[in-house]
Amino acid sequence: MRKFLLKMIWNRRNKVWEILVEQFFIVLVLMLCLGSLFSALKKYNDPGLLNTDNTFVFSCMPGNFNSRASLQESGRITSLVVERLRTNPAIESVTVGSGLAPYMRDG
Repeated sequence: MRKFLLKMIWNRRNKVWEILVEQFFIVLVLMLCLGSLFSALKKYNDPGLLNTDNTFVFSCMPGNFNSRASLQESGRITSLVVERLRTNPAIESVTVGSGLAPYMRDG
């Protein structure tokens, strides 16, 4: 009986190798697919980063907001500074924010 089983395995050895090679390639393809899926999910779930390359943040904190005139004066000065920066050819864009880091995007 042992001799018969060994003879059957020996005669089908090519078929066994074909199955093993096929299974190896299937496992390899599945690993590549799962790896790309998990890397895409990781990128999707990561918090977005601001594009702060070549960015200069200018912060202005006026000292006294006791009167409406001082608020209007600080707003006027801020608008003048922004207009001068926007007309400068070396500056690509100017964004005005209220204490938050602006997203560096068009519009």
